[in-house]
Amino acid sequence: MPKHKPERRAKPKDEDEDTSGATNAAYIFDIAGQASSAPGTEDGLLAAMGSNNSVQVYQATTLALEHRLEGHTDIVSGVKFAHTNPSMLYSSSLDGTIRCCDLRVSNKKPAQILKGYEGDQFFSLDVNCDDTVVCGGCQKRMPDTNVVLWDSRTGQIVHTYPDSHSDDITQVKFHPSIPHKLASGSTDGLISIFDVRQSDEDDAVENVLNTESSVDRMVRS
Repeated sequence: MPKHKPERRAKPKDEDEDTSGATNAAYIFDIAGQASSAPGTEDGLLAAMGSNNSVQVYQATTLALEHRLEGHTDIVSGVKFAHTNPSMLYSSSLDGTIRCCDLRVSNKKPAQILKGYEGDQFFSLDVNCDDTVVCGGCQKRMPDTNVVLWDSRTGQIVHTYPDSHSDDITQVKFHPSIPHKLASGSTDGLISIFDVRQSDEDDAVENVLNTESSVDRMVRS
C-alpha cells in the first residue's frame, strides 16, 4: 500500500495536556531507535514523530519522556539517529527542512538546519553509515521530485538527483556498511540505486527496478 500521508487536522482540546509523561500527540506516525546507547547512558532511546509537528524522545525500556523537540512548522515525515554519534537526532518535515539536534544540549536548539530548494517538501530521510551524508527525499512537485544530499559537516548541498522519480519519494535508505550506496523508493513504483559519489545523475544511477506497484518500505536483508 502507498505510504500514508498524514492529514492536517484540528487539534483536540487535550492534545497538549501531558500529565502522564506520555506523548502529547494524538497520532504517532513513526518511531526510530538508536543503533547503540550514547556514551554515559545505560539505556537506548526511541524517537517518535507526532501529528503535532514535534519529535518526542523516550527511554527505550521505561518509556520515560526525555525530550520534546519542537520547531518544525509542518508534518514531521522522518526521524533518524546518527550512527557514530547517537546523541545526534535528525528529523525531516514537509516544511522543507531537516533539523539536527544534539540531545546532550539542554536548550535543544538545532545544531543544524538543512534546507533544500524552493518548494521542496521532505517526505523521507536517512543518514549514511559514517554520518557524513544526509539524504532527503521529496514529495512530488513539478517539474522535479528531488533526492537531495548534504555534507553533514558543512550543511551544504553536495548533489541533487531530480529526474529518477516522478512521484513522492517514500523512502531513502543508505547501505548499512557502504557509505556511498543509496536506494530510493517511490509511489511511481521505481526503486533506484545510486552511487552518491557521483554528481551527475546519469552517472550516479547504478540500477533501477520497476516494481509495478507503489513502494512504501524497503528493507535490506
